[in-house]
Amino acid sequence: MKWTPAHGIGAECETPEPDVQPGKCINIKDCEKLRSLLHGPNQNIDYVRRSICFIPVNGGDPDVCCPEAKRSEPFKAVVTLNKKKLFPNPLQYECGFGVNNRIANGEDAPLGAWPWMALLFYEFPGEEMKPRCGGAVINERYVITAAHCVSPIIIGDNKLAYVRLGEHTLSTNPDCRGATNEDCLPLYINVNVEQTIIHPNFKLNGRNAISSDIALLRLAKVVDFQNPVTLNNGTDVLQQLQVPIVPLAACSVIPFFKSVTFTNEYICAGGEPNKDACMGDSGGPLMILRPGIAQYFLIGVVSFGTPYCGLIDAPSVYTRITQYLDWILDHVKE
Repeated sequence: MKWTPAHGIGAECETPEPDVQPGKCINIKDCEKLRSLLHGPNQNIDYVRRSICFIPVNGGDPDVCCPEAKRSEPFKAVVTLNKKKLFPNPLQYECGFGVNNRIANGEDAPLGAWPWMALLFYEFPGEEMKPRCGGAVINERYVITAAHCVSPIIIGDNKLAYVRLGEHTLSTNPDCRGATNEDCLPLYINVNVEQTIIHPNFKLNGRNAISSDIALLRLAKVVDFQNPVTLNNGTDVLQQLQVPIVPLAACSVIPFFKSVTFTNEYICAGGEPNKDACMGDSGGPLMILRPGIAQYFLIGVVSFGTPYCGLIDAPSVYTRITQYLDWILDHVKE
C-alpha cells in the first residue's frame, strides 16, 4: 500500500496488491469493504493488515486504506507459499502489524494488539505450571527469547514446559471485549519446544550484567501464524509500555550498572519514573515503529535491569537484535 506522507484520517492512499486502486485512510469501523473481510466467507485478515495506514499508540481501532472505487466483485485472498523462505518479507507487509510478565506501571494492551507475543510456561517442582518469561514469534517455527530464561544455569531444576501463543488475559479463554463478548480472539495454543538453542557466548558477568542473552526456541510443530514480528536489520492482562531509547553512555553512569561494560550488544531503554520492564518480562520484545508505516520491527529482547522496577530513574537493558542476526540466520531451519 502507498500513501502520502500525511497518512492520517482522510489522507490519500493506494490499496495493496492485488487490488490496487485509489483510497483514503479512514477508521476501519467506517470502511464497510474492509470490515467485511474480518469475518464471513470472504475473510482475508492478511489483506486487512496490509491495508493499515495508522495504528493508535494508545490502543483503539486502526485506520485503513479504504478503496473509493466501487468493485464488481469481492476481494479474493491471494496466498503464495514458498517453503524455502524462512522469514516473512517486511516489504511485502507479511509481518510486524499489530492491531493497534509484569511491566511496571504499564497499561493493558488492546485485544490482539501484539499477535507475535509468546508466553513461556515452566514446571516448578511441587507447584503448578506458571509463566515466567516472554518471547516473540519470528516465523512459523521459532520464538526468540532471552538465554537466561532457558539456561539450566539459571532455571536449575525448573523446566520449560511449553510456549503459549495467542494469550491476552490469563484468566479467560477465549479473550473477548465488549459487554456481550461479540469480538473474541481465537483460543490460545500451547506448543511444546523441540529444541532450545542458546547463544554459545551467553554468560553472567558478575551480579548485574549478562552477555549474549539471546536464545531461539524451535517449536515442536508448525504454527498457523500469519503475523510474526519483523526482524530489524502483577496483572494477568498483557501489558504494553512506550519507552525512550537511552544512549549507552547515559546508561553506563547509572550506579547500579557501574560494573557493566556497555558495548553495542546492548540497547538501553526506559528510565522514566514508574515505567519499566520488570521481573517476568524477561525475553519479551522491544519494538520500534517503522517511520511512515504502521509496521513494527524487533530491535531488542528484555535482558536485565535494576531490581527496583521503575521505582528509580534507571533504564532497562535489552539484547540488541542486529548484533545477532547472523547467528539467528545460521540456526533457523525449515
